Amino acid sequence: MIGGFFATNIGSTMPFGMDGWRFAFHLMAFVSLITSALVFYIATDPRPTAKVCRPASEMHTMRVMILRTGLFQVQAGMVLI
Repeated sequence: MIGGFFATNIGSTMPFGMDGWRFAFHLMAFVSLITSALVFYIATDPRPTAKVCRPASEMHTMRVMILRTGLFQVQAGMVLI
């Protein structure tokens, strides 16, 4: 929201000899890069403590149950049509 408001206000000016919309675009890209770099270096990535992966046989059983459901077959058929 702030980026759109900023771009609208600066769009009709010529800061540093370039069009305002280009300046706003570059400035927002710079702010995004700085923010992502700070998040990369400061934020911690929480790792799950419990194993959440299911065995392949259990996943296969669930997949077969879903595919045998009539509603799923009707919706999948409608998408393919």
